[in-house]
Amino acid sequence: MERQKQMLGCTDQSACMAELSAALGVDGLLLEDVTKLEGTTQLTVGVVASGDGKAAGAVQ
Repeated sequence: MERQKQMLGCTDQSACMAELSAALGVDGLLLEDVTKLEGTTQLTVGVVASGDGKAAGAVQ
């Protein structure tokens, strides 16, 4: 994904996600983040819409 962003020349994160998902021909991208702090692990999952790059939802 990082290589795709570099090739598209993305500078704005939300615009980049919109361009990347459109280039892949999908309706949205599933993004995840795993954080571990003091023995606790937190998983955050979100969906970014391809049309405008805005978050379509997130669960923590």
